[in-house]
Amino acid sequence: MGIQFIQVSKKQRGAGHGLRGVSFEVETGVLAVLGPAGAGKTSLLSLIAALDQPSGGSIRVDGCDTRKQATQVRRRIGFVPEEAGLLPDLTVYEMLDYLALLCNLDLPAARQLRISRVMERFNLTLHRDQRIRALPPGVHRRVALAQACLGQISTLLLDEPTRNLPETDAWEVRSVIAALGQEYLVLVGTSSPAEAEALAERVLILHEGRVLAYAAHADLLELVRGQVWRLEFDGRMPPLPPSFLRTGLTRVDGKLTLRGVAPASPVPEAQPVPPTLEDAYVWILARDSRLSDSPDAAPAAVAPVGIGP
Repeated sequence: MGIQFIQVSKKQRGAGHGLRGVSFEVETGVLAVLGPAGAGKTSLLSLIAALDQPSGGSIRVDGCDTRKQATQVRRRIGFVPEEAGLLPDLTVYEMLDYLALLCNLDLPAARQLRISRVMERFNLTLHRDQRIRALPPGVHRRVALAQACLGQISTLLLDEPTRNLPETDAWEVRSVIAALGQEYLVLVGTSSPAEAEALAERVLILHEGRVLAYAAHADLLELVRGQVWRLEFDGRMPPLPPSFLRTGLTRVDGKLTLRGVAPASPVPEAQPVPPTLEDAYVWILARDSRLSDSPDAAPAAVAPVGIGP
């Protein structure tokens, strides 16, 4: 039955914006919750896991209200925070055995079978007797994912699952997450458009606690199709119009390549290129900033870019 958010607000002390009137529904697959630091991603995941309660609105997980049925909700959720909190002195097997007991897998034979299957699934069998503190970063993250899948869950919540991982480990973890999306509803909180593009069928873009867009990945690309440009240059960058939103800068064979979004070619030598989620993401954030700064903008002007769920 998935997750339903209905006009959810969450007041937050100190820095950050909490959540402000967030509404969306999702039932299957992988949903990326994409936004910059402080956008409200961790707050949203914590509310779904019933680790916190909203200030307003309602949340349902598989039909269970997170306020009234928090225990039932938690049984359906596997949650991997950015800092997983694994016990460093335990071995991989001991860590999973301890957490399996917390999932009420009390019968030793059933617990051992479940642990063996999870270890095989996450390619951890060879690491069974290694201590958590000695694990490479990518293996440590796979253990965190494995422990979240020990129970009889329907939904997996992952907060910045590949942050600070080496790129080869990050892509291995992403391939695991993509496979998990075939079995569970997976929500991935991330600040990386590239990660969202690699993993998710649908993307929810949060900024300052508000939903700026909620749409299929392909539909977000259509927002900027025909407006993405690439410009190669040596040395000094040519003057560019204020409407040009820079989305990338790379160096190849001694040449700098600038990428960005603009309604028309910024300079005669610019070449049109297919859009990426990074391009759409930068455009959506810039659009929200322009509308928010406009004294004449009505509240509806910052609704989710005209794309419904």
